[in-house]
Amino acid sequence: MLSLRKGLLALLNFTALLTITASIEASVCILSHECLDRQEVFGRTTTIFHGSAVEPTIAVNPKNKNHIVAAWQQDRISNGAALNAGIAYSKDGGKTWHKSKAAFQVCQGGISQRSGDNWLSYSADGSRVYLCASVLNATQEPGTNNQFGVAVAMSKDNGETWDRPRFVFSSMEFLSDPTKQFANSDKTSITADPNDANRAITVWATFNPNTSFHGNAQGSYTTDGGKNWSAVQQIYDPFPDLTQHGLSNGIQNDNDASNNVVVILPHKSKKGARLSGDWLNCTVRVYAKPNATDLQYTNDAFPFQYTLTDIALVRSKDHGKTWSPNATVIVPSYVNNLVFTGGYTYNGSGNITGGVGTLMRNDQTIPSYAVNPENGFLYVAYSSSAFRQDQLPQIGISTSRDGGHTWSRGVQVNRTPALSANPQAFGPFVAVTKNGRVGILYFDFRNDDKSDPTNTKMDAWLAIYQEVKKSHGGSTQIGLEFVKEIRLSKQSYIAQNGPLTSQGVMTDGDYPFLTAQSDNFYAIYTKSFNGPFSPATVFFTDPANSATVLLDNNYRTAPFVSIIKNKKKGASLITTKRLK
Repeated sequence: MLSLRKGLLALLNFTALLTITASIEASVCILSHECLDRQEVFGRTTTIFHGSAVEPTIAVNPKNKNHIVAAWQQDRISNGAALNAGIAYSKDGGKTWHKSKAAFQVCQGGISQRSGDNWLSYSADGSRVYLCASVLNATQEPGTNNQFGVAVAMSKDNGETWDRPRFVFSSMEFLSDPTKQFANSDKTSITADPNDANRAITVWATFNPNTSFHGNAQGSYTTDGGKNWSAVQQIYDPFPDLTQHGLSNGIQNDNDASNNVVVILPHKSKKGARLSGDWLNCTVRVYAKPNATDLQYTNDAFPFQYTLTDIALVRSKDHGKTWSPNATVIVPSYVNNLVFTGGYTYNGSGNITGGVGTLMRNDQTIPSYAVNPENGFLYVAYSSSAFRQDQLPQIGISTSRDGGHTWSRGVQVNRTPALSANPQAFGPFVAVTKNGRVGILYFDFRNDDKSDPTNTKMDAWLAIYQEVKKSHGGSTQIGLEFVKEIRLSKQSYIAQNGPLTSQGVMTDGDYPFLTAQSDNFYAIYTKSFNGPFSPATVFFTDPANSATVLLDNNYRTAPFVSIIKNKKKGASLITTKRLK
């Protein structure tokens, strides 16, 4: 998030996820002149990566694990979101997949020109699955005031058909109007209450106006199974909290609460012990150092000198109606450097001076959260540069066994060999099975020897740990014992081959996705394919608006799903498929 907002606010960035190791190819072809004309952005060159999929999400029916739904950004666009949401569903536990559509794309009778930040969640009774997305228009769509915002669609037949998406937050402005200052909603997620089949909540960060660096956590919830959604509510404003505790510089513009995800605790444990059922909004706080000026903070760039980041949560005890104003810190302020395919350059004192190679579009301020549905143990997985002297990013995890009130220290959980030629690890996503297996999906460059800086070898991995009784036990000394690591990508793929954006190469994007059902893990990520790639062609130019639209017809990335079965004595990869 640091690199994405600083200096790039007007571009508006969005995201999504996927993995069984399964396969469903990029789905939507929207190449009419009418549709692509609408993607023009004032004063910019816009590239549409037709066929490319990034940032997937996956959900499994809690009552029938044969029903699986996946979604992702389909036909990624260089300066924000994608042409549509790709959607696929399986009725046989991931053996076969079928495509479906939700009416997001206006060219197909939908509500907006672009969509992104897709996120799926099943209701507790398995009767419906929710899909939320950030949606926006590049140019004005007449006849509607909903030019930009957050929308939710719902399926009652396990992803085969979808109702028309409805806005839960909207703005009248659009991307190509350079004169307007409007609210920018970013990084949506949705969580259905596992304790109540009728409740769900979607959350996001709002920057108002879009040029502001001050962002609040906002949301909307339903109590009747998605028939109606509440008015937009403020969940957390980081400014008074940070100021009260002397953590920032006291300037309202210089802080945000982004990458919000609600985690809901169970009502009772497997043994019948009463648990809280509290709703926890987990958030990333990005803020200025106490002595930094506004100008220093807003102009800060990698390697960051005036910016701090931590992970925190606020709590609701009444199903999202009210939230605690002061946050509980999960991971104190930490360094989370960007991913460059070749690593970093250093000065004589060992401090980072810059990046080497290709900048990857993997947002280092997006953690992942999970709760064990049997005992309420909580986990956060995150990218951190604290585990190596050279500050190359690794994957950390912290846990809570008291409902999120206190948290363990962070420990490294990726298994990347420390002496690899290119030992960076990034993009974590965590999930927990009912039998206490904790899985962390992530990526690294361990198989790259750095001999070819333009073709960096990348892989997807799942590290599996087992909960142990003692909170200070296991190989991690925080209650987790290492079990096994599974390579999800059978062959390495090239990091530089994904869609190109202003924030780096988007081979996987800001995040993959991992979920658990019963004893299984379900992972989804987007893998790149080999070139050579042909240059993008000019679709049209608009000299009056200094705008150009390019079309890249290369097949760069597709979503893959992997399913992993956990047993008492180990774990094994059942299947990996590409979604076609």
